[in-house]
Amino acid sequence: HARIIFNGDGYAHEWEEEAARRGLANHRTTADALPCMVDQKSIDLFAEFGVLTETELRSRYEVKLEKYNKIMNIECRTMKRLVRRDYLPAINRYAAKLAHGITAIKEVLPDGDTSFMEEKLRRLVAGAAEINIQLEKLHGLHRASVEIADQQERANMNAHEIVPVMDALRHAVDEMEIIVEREAWPVPTYNEILFYA
Repeated sequence: HARIIFNGDGYAHEWEEEAARRGLANHRTTADALPCMVDQKSIDLFAEFGVLTETELRSRYEVKLEKYNKIMNIECRTMKRLVRRDYLPAINRYAAKLAHGITAIKEVLPDGDTSFMEEKLRRLVAGAAEINIQLEKLHGLHRASVEIADQQERANMNAHEIVPVMDALRHAVDEMEIIVEREAWPVPTYNEILFYA
């Protein structure tokens, strides 16, 4: 059993290298791992010990694929809705508030230094633009994925195309959380969730 015991961090890059060195499979996504249920070695193993027949294994595989794809569909739709209805409007409102503040200060103090506010505004505008780019990418991929009839093919698209865009979108929104003032942010911040909940 020493061949499969690993006492390090199973999420770290070192595990990938260690698994390869030991000759172990290391499937990083559900879409990559589920087909192992129905490879011939698995079918033979389950049949040999009377655990599951090939038909039962294939049925479970299909159910798990369908469940994964449904969950990904829900997560994708939820993310798009949150970004459209909550995050982008909050970022845009705060950017407008900041722009009005800069204008008001310039009217009263024409020589006043608002460069830090202008830099913040530039970051907000650029961040909102990046969020919109990632949101449109996600929307296009999501629409394409729901048209795919083959569950494994859809799972592959979810895992290898949609999830990376969701990660990029989340990163873009997270960058804005630390710029937008607390009162303007539509949900509890990571800081509040992690340290004050």
